[in-house]
Amino acid sequence: GDHVPASARQYGGRAHIAALPLMEPGDYRLYVRSQSNSANLIWMTLWPATDLVSSLSFRDLASNVFFGFILALGLAYLALGLIARDRIVVLYSIWVLA
Repeated sequence: GDHVPASARQYGGRAHIAALPLMEPGDYRLYVRSQSNSANLIWMTLWPATDLVSSLSFRDLASNVFFGFILALGLAYLALGLIARDRIVVLYSIWVLA
């Protein structure tokens, strides 16, 4: 389904990941069944495990850099607000950090 929590998935995380059994090289047909209350648009990619791990690692790295930048800005505003004793800047920094 489209609302399966990450804790209930076979592999935790934001992406739906399923392992396929190892098969001999050859041509195969893959059928996907989806049940949902809404429209589905399914983007599928079949990757070897090493390529999947590197792709997910890069995606996580980009997210971590973004949120780290936001955290650094929030802390900088908090420090500036405390130094200047400006309540509005301190409240803004708390909002950014929240």
